[in-house]
Amino acid sequence: MKRVFKSLFKWTSIAVAVCAVVCLVCNLVVLHASRGRLYDRVADVPHRHTALLLGTNRISRWGGPNPYYYNRIDTMAALFHAGKVDRIIVSGENSTASYNEPT
Repeated sequence: MKRVFKSLFKWTSIAVAVCAVVCLVCNLVVLHASRGRLYDRVADVPHRHTALLLGTNRISRWGGPNPYYYNRIDTMAALFHAGKVDRIIVSGENSTASYNEPT
C-alpha cells in the first residue's frame, strides 16, 4: 500500500511540474508576442482606422458591476475622442432579444 501511494505521489508531482512548465512557457510566448504592443497611455497608441471592442456583460456573475466592461468602454471612448480610432466594431453575443452585448 505504501508503494502505491509513493508511486501516485511521484506521478502526481511529475504531472504538476509538467503543467507548471507548460504554463510558464505559454506565459513567455504571450509576453514575447505582445512586446511593444501594450500601451499605458492613450497618447502612445498608434492611430488605427478600425478597432474591435470585445463584448462582455455589464453585470458580473456576482451581481455587481463588471470592471472588464467598464474598462473596455472607457478605454475605447478615450481612444475615439483622442482621434486614435476612426471606427469601432463592437462584438458580443445577442442570441436572444433579452441579452444583447453589442447594444
